[in-house]
Parts: sequence; structure tokens; C-alpha cells
Amino acid sequence: ISSIVAARSQARRPQVDTDFATAPKPEVPLTLETLARLEAALAGADFSSLLRRHTVCRFAQDDLVRPTFTELTVSIGDLARTVVPGLDLTANGWLFDILTETLDRRMLSSLTRSGDLPLMSSISLNLNVETLLGEDFRAFDQAMSAAKRANLVIELKDKDVFHDLESFICIRDLLRRKGYRFCLDGVGWRTLDLIDTERLGFDFVKVNVDQAIDESGEHLEVRLKWLVERVGSHRFILARVEVQQALNFGRDAGVTLFQGHLIERILSSQRRQRP
Repeated sequence: ISSIVAARSQARRPQVDTDFATAPKPEVPLTLETLARLEAALAGADFSSLLRRHTVCRFAQDDLVRPTFTELTVSIGDLARTVVPGLDLTANGWLFDILTETLDRRMLSSLTRSGDLPLMSSISLNLNVETLLGEDFRAFDQAMSAAKRANLVIELKDKDVFHDLESFICIRDLLRRKGYRFCLDGVGWRTLDLIDTERLGFDFVKVNVDQAIDESGEHLEVRLKWLVERVGSHRFILARVEVQQALNFGRDAGVTLFQGHLIERILSSQRRQRP
């Protein structure tokens, strides 16, 4: 594995929750100096306060939503507001990629120490391939029981997977033997039909709601229905569902797994109504 790590290039991708951040975009970009200060601040910060939970839910026949797993992410908006107010953490893509590596390591370390994992029936962590090859994940894995591994889904971006497919296959085979499950995240509408997700070993596939649903109408719904049938409704997740139109769009196409602000509100309302 160490030789694979050495062979990987420096290309990265965001591993954090930028989609749910609501803070206005700052004007001052991240620099090497401010990145160093930020990483030093993160080393002594209460990292658990930056973690956010976004549940993937399944719609049952009775229209009730049932949690499938809960994704733990880092809120970049909260990080910018509380630790480095006034900085645009995403303006410099190269520095932001370095920051996400630090966030990966801090999240794993925080979860290992805090004992949060036993309190949650099933969770997912959005990491990158290189993180899975590192010492921090190895320590995290050693602290996990077989039962906890079976309840953990590792989410990986498609670009990260295909950037170094050999490394992914190597670590995927090792971790699947230990009981971990995998989710391919961020797949585009036009590329999903080119990817054999089952052969790649992904238990779930997450596709974001496309803004084009406002314009494409029936054509996109037919395409989505075909993709759901190809992947399997038990594996296909429609994410970033914020409005009822997006939910209806997905359900009409046969989707049963959803994630997004609207799903959180429905789940919260359902919990309040039931004992």
C-alpha cells in the first residue's frame, strides 16, 4: 500500500459538505500562511462541533421514511465562520484540496476518540482513496469491531476513484473483506450509464438532483427511470433533494432512497408525530 501512496499524484477533490453551507462567499482567498494557521487551529479544536449529519432515507409503501444510514460531513460554512471568518476556503482549489486531507484525518481521529460510532446504527463517511491508504484510517479501522464495520459506508467521489483506479481496487478489496460497504458519490447523469458500478463493487450510487429538471421534463424522467432500473432502486440514492418537485420527480422515476434538506424535514416531522 505504501508504494501505491507514493505513486499517487497530488490531485485531490473536496471531501466535505460544501453543498449545505449557507454563509455568504467571503472575498479573501485562502493562502499558504492562513492554511498553516487553520491546520494548527484544527489540531486543538473540538472537531465534533463541526460535524453535520445528513440522513439517507428510504420511502416505504406507506409513505413513511425510514433511515438507511446517516452521512457525517464537515460543514465548510461553519468552519469558515467559527475558525477563520472572512476567508474563502474554496477559492484556491489546490490549497482547499490540502485542507480536505486534514479534515479527513481530523474527522477520523475525532470519531475514534469520541466513541460516537456505537451510538449510530449505520453511518457513512465521505473520504478519498488516499485517506483510506493512510495511517489515520488504519488506526480508525483497528478501533472498529466487525459489527461497526458492517454498519459503515465509505463514500468516494467518482473522479477520485478513476484518478487512480488501481489504488481504489486494492483498498476496496481489502476493506470489503472486512465488512465495509461503498457508495459512489457525485456521479453525473450523462456518465452513470458508462460506469459498471456493480462490477466496481459499489453498494450504493449517489446522484445529485440536476437543476435541469425544471427544463427537461419528461425526457429526463424517462432517462432517470432507466438509470434507476439499471443500477437497482435499492442502490440508487437521489441527493440534494431540497423541494417537493425534486422528490416527486425521483419517486415517479422509481427512486426509493433520498437525501437532502426536504428529507430531513420530513423525517423530523414524522418523528414528532410518532411516539
